[in-house]
Amino acid sequence: MKYILMILLLCSCAVSKTKLTEEGSKVKVTYQKPRKNCTVFTSVIGENENGIKDLAINHAINQVADKGGNTIFIKEAVNEGGRWKVTGMGYHCK
Repeated sequence: MKYILMILLLCSCAVSKTKLTEEGSKVKVTYQKPRKNCTVFTSVIGENENGIKDLAINHAINQVADKGGNTIFIKEAVNEGGRWKVTGMGYHCK
């Protein structure tokens, strides 16, 4: 029983970092740099150690949302031996 609780705890921690938050679901994701009515205000790095690119993107989106942004430009996604790193720029767009 003790081991089951430890496994559940570890799984919940892994998911919380990469699950898209309510605020994150409101962020617009783009793969082209926004050109009009947008101001860049932060850079972020999303990571996922389980080899799932979409979860690394979610991590980056959540960071932009937490900082008050409404748009993220995904600059780069790199697989580093089974670990994904996503670099993005957070924007305030009107």
